[in-house]
Amino acid sequence: RKYLNYSEATRNKVEASDMQAALMVDTRDASEAYTDLVEIIRIAGRLAIILGFTLHKNPGSWFILILMPTLMMGWVRLRGQVYLDACNKEGAEQLEVVKFVHRTCESYTIIAEYMQRPQTNELFYKTLIAATKKGRIPKEQIETNNKYFPKWLGPLFVGIYIATTAERVVDRTVTIGTFMATVSVLRSIAGDFGDIYKVLMRYNVLYAPVVTLVDLFNRPTDVREGKEVNRARRVLTKAERAQAAGNVGSVTDDCIPIKLVDMTLRWRPDHEPEFSNLSISVPQGTCVAVMSNETGGGRSTLLKLIGQKFQPTSGSIFIPTHLRVLHVSQHPLMIDGPVYNNLVFGARDCPRERVYQILEDMEMMLSLENVKTQDPDEVDEVGEVDEFGETPVDRWQNSFPYSELAKIHLARAFIMSPEVCVLQRPLCHFSASHTTSMVMQIIMSMVKGRGVRLPLESLHRRRPRTCFLTVEEDWQAQMADEIWTLGKHHIQVTKLQHS
Repeated sequence: RKYLNYSEATRNKVEASDMQAALMVDTRDASEAYTDLVEIIRIAGRLAIILGFTLHKNPGSWFILILMPTLMMGWVRLRGQVYLDACNKEGAEQLEVVKFVHRTCESYTIIAEYMQRPQTNELFYKTLIAATKKGRIPKEQIETNNKYFPKWLGPLFVGIYIATTAERVVDRTVTIGTFMATVSVLRSIAGDFGDIYKVLMRYNVLYAPVVTLVDLFNRPTDVREGKEVNRARRVLTKAERAQAAGNVGSVTDDCIPIKLVDMTLRWRPDHEPEFSNLSISVPQGTCVAVMSNETGGGRSTLLKLIGQKFQPTSGSIFIPTHLRVLHVSQHPLMIDGPVYNNLVFGARDCPRERVYQILEDMEMMLSLENVKTQDPDEVDEVGEVDEFGETPVDRWQNSFPYSELAKIHLARAFIMSPEVCVLQRPLCHFSASHTTSMVMQIIMSMVKGRGVRLPLESLHRRRPRTCFLTVEEDWQAQMADEIWTLGKHHIQVTKLQHS
C-alpha cells in the first residue's frame, strides 16, 4: 500500500528487486528479530537468577562470576559490529545479484537481438563470484572465528576457579557441594553465553531488515501533496461554480473550465524551466491535440502534468474535483489474466454488450472472439501453468499482435469513460491510415457523445468528456476541436470548426 502511494520520483528510485526483497525476506527477518529479542530476555533472566543464587551461597566467587559475563559481553560488543558489517556487505552483494537478474530479464529482447547472451552469462558469473568473494566468504570467516570464543572461555574460567578455590575446599572453608555447584554454574554461564551470543549475532543481522523497512515506509509519498492540491481545487471549484451561478444543477458544473494558471515546471533549481508561467483554459467537452514545433518540446511532460502524474513547481493545473482524470501511457500495459479482465479493469460493472460494441467499433476481432468464448463465470480463474510457464488466460498476450494490444490499451480507457482522458501518442502504434482515422474518430465520438457506446437517452445527464492527446501528423490534429502548439512561455491555440 505504501508503494502505491509513493510519489513519482520516489517510485523511480525504488527498484522491483528492492520491493521483492522487502516483502519476501525483510518482513520475515523483522518478525524473527522480535522472537530473538524475547529469547535474549529469557536467557538473560535465567543468567541473572543463577548468578544471584550462586553469589548468595558462595560470595567468595563474585570476581570470577562477574568477570566472565563481562568479558563475554565485551567480546559481543567488540565483534558484533564487525559481524554486522560483514552481514550487511553480504546482503548488499546478494541484492546486486538479484538486481542483475531483474535487469537481464527486463532487457532480454535487446540482449538476444544484439547477440549478447554469452557476454551476459559472463557478466552474471563475474557478479556471482564477486558476491561470494566480497560478501559470503568474509562473513563465514568471522562466524568461524567468533563461535569458538565462548567454547574456550568457559573451560578457561572453570580452570581458573578450580586452581584458586581447590585449596579452600581442602581446608574446608568452602564445601565440596558449593564448589561443585559453582563449577556447574560457570559451565552453565558459558553454555548460556554461547546461546545468547548466537542470538545476539543473529539479532544484529536482523536489525538491518528493520532499518530497510523503516526506510521504505518513510519514503516520500504524494498523499499529503495530493490532499493539499485537492483542497485547493475544492476551493477553486466552489468559486468557479458560484461564478457560473446563472445555470443550475449539473449544468453549472459542466460550465467550469479546465485551467493552467501561471504553471511553471523546473526539474532542478539550477536548470532552465521546462515551462514558465503558462496560463490557458479550455471548456469541458473539448478534444485538444497537443503539438510542438521541435523534438523534446514538452508534449509528453505537459500531458503527464494534466494527467496528475506529478505536480508543477509553481502555479497550478485546475481540474474540477468532481471530474475523474485518467492518464493513458504511450506503451500498452497489460495485467495478468484474460482479455476481458484487461478490458474492464477500470469498470468492472460495465455491461458485456457494451464491451462487445466497442471492440467491434475498433475492429478488434481477435479480442472479440476471445472475450465471447470466455465463460463469464470464469474470467477471474487463472488455470494451471503449462510447460512454458504460462497459464491459459495469459497465453493470449504472446499470441496477439502488438497493434491488438495497443487497441486493448485504448479500449480499456473508452470502457472506463473518464470525464478527462489524457492519451499519450495513442495513434503511434498503427501504420494504416484507415486504423489511425478510425481510432481518432472514436476519440472524437467519446468527446461529442459524452462517452463511447453509452445510451443516448442519458446523454443530457452525463458529464462532458474532455480529451488531451498528442498526435503524429497534422491531419490527425485537424480532427480535434483545438490544437495547442507548445512553447516554453506560451501555448498557441488554434480553434477548429467542424461541420
